Parts: sequence; structure tokens; C-alpha cells
Amino acid sequence: MPARGKRAPADTAPPPPKRAGARRRAPPLPPTPMAARAPPRLGDASLIDRTELVRLLAQCLQDLGHGGVAASLEAESGTRAEPPAAARVRAAVAAGAWGEVPGLMEGLGVGGEGRKRVAWVAGREACLEVRG
Repeated sequence: MPARGKRAPADTAPPPPKRAGARRRAPPLPPTPMAARAPPRLGDASLIDRTELVRLLAQCLQDLGHGGVAASLEAESGTRAEPPAAARVRAAVAAGAWGEVPGLMEGLGVGGEGRKRVAWVAGREACLEVRG
């Protein structure tokens, strides 16, 4: 018996008693893509778009530093959180690399007037950062 105030090592403790009538857990299902078993819209009134929900969750997980969990969610759901070009734009904005943003917009298919507008907004944001 251990001394008063000290616990016995965990490996010597007896297993907890089994409850009478306790259910056995079913073995886990094999992994299958969520896209195959989930409807495109969720909720009682079907107001939630499943793809957008997965994208939002994955982006939040990335922002919180849980990239592996986000990648697992994307793989299992069959939904990409954002295309690589969008990830580059987001990274440039987060880093304050405003000069790179208009050029990166081409990878998203934004050109012409859209690119001019992005360049203007990026320039404005750069000025606001300098101004502090």
C-alpha cells in the first residue's frame, strides 16, 4: 500500500468495474468522404451551405494554427478551403505586402478594371499603415 498522500502507479491500479447492462461501443466506421454522405445544405430550413461551412471552419482552424486539422477536414469533406492563389493573396494581405496583391489577383482571374480597383485599395491600405 502506498504511503499516505501518495498514489499508487497507474499501471498497478485495477481496471474500473464493468457496469451491469453497459453497451459495447460499435467499431468506428471506415473513413468515407463526407461529400458522399452529406447534403449540400444543412439545418432544418436548409439555410447553411455545407461547402461554405467547411471552408469557414478550415480557414478558422488555419488561423488558429491547426493546419493539420484543417487539411484533414478538407480531405475528408472533399472541399478545399481556398484555392492556392487565394491563399497567396490572403498571406500577402496579412503580411502587409500591398505591392504584391494586385499581381497576385491575376491568379484568381481578376484583370482589367477589377485589378485597377484592387491596386487602388491596396495602395490606400499601404498609406493607412504608414500613417498609423
